[in-house]
Amino acid sequence: MCNLFFFFFNIQTCLARGCYYCESGTPDVPWCFMPRSHGYREVGRTELPNGFQLILERVNHPSWFGADYSQIRVDVLFHNNERLQIRIADPELNRFQVPDQEIFPSGENPSNPLYDVETVNDPAFAIRVIRRSTGAVIFDTSIGGLVFSDQFLQYGTYLNTGNIYGFGEHEHHTMRHNMSYVTWGMWTRDLAVSQANLYGQQPVYMNIEEEGNAHMVLIMNANAQEVQLVP
Repeated sequence: MCNLFFFFFNIQTCLARGCYYCESGTPDVPWCFMPRSHGYREVGRTELPNGFQLILERVNHPSWFGADYSQIRVDVLFHNNERLQIRIADPELNRFQVPDQEIFPSGENPSNPLYDVETVNDPAFAIRVIRRSTGAVIFDTSIGGLVFSDQFLQYGTYLNTGNIYGFGEHEHHTMRHNMSYVTWGMWTRDLAVSQANLYGQQPVYMNIEEEGNAHMVLIMNANAQEVQLVP
C-alpha cells in the first residue's frame, strides 16, 4: 500500500534509477515505474513453532535512498485462527520496533486458521494471504517495490477490491476512499498547547472483499508514513 510509483523529470533520470519508462495518455498514470523484480529474493527459511522465518537477499538494482540492507528477515507468525503477523526487519533486529509482545502474544500454531499463506520468489519475493473459505487473495505483495534502506521503508500490496476504508486523522470527505492516485500522510502533531505530539494515528485499513467478507490490516510501526492508493 505504500508509495509505489514515482514521477521523474526526464527519461534519463528514470532509467538511471533502474525503472521502466512508458508514456501514456491516460490522466495520472505514471510514465516511470519500477520493474517487478525490484526488491529481494528468498535465500533461507526456518520453521518456527507458530510460523516460519525467511531470510531475503536484495536484488541488484540501483539504490534510491542509500544504505539499503543487503539482507532482511521476514517473520510470519500465526497468532490464532483469525489473525497473523508479517514482520519485516533487519536480520539482527537492531532497528527500533514497536513492542508487540503484549499486543500479539506468542503461541502455538492455530488449529483451524481461516487463512493460508504462500510465498513466491520470481521475479522477486512476494507473500500472499488467502482466505480459505472463498479462495480470495486478501494480501498480495507481488506488485513489487519492497525497499528496506536505513531511512526509507516501502512495500506494496494488491487489494481484493477498491472498497477500502480507514487511515484515520484526516479530513475524509467519504468513508470509502478514492483510489485515483490519492496519498494519505500519517504523522500527527499539534503544538498549540504542548511541545509534544497530542494526537495519535492508527495506520489500519479495512478492505471489503468481492464476496462481502472483510479483513483489516494494521501497519504497525513508529515511522512517519504515507500511503498511496492507485487503481
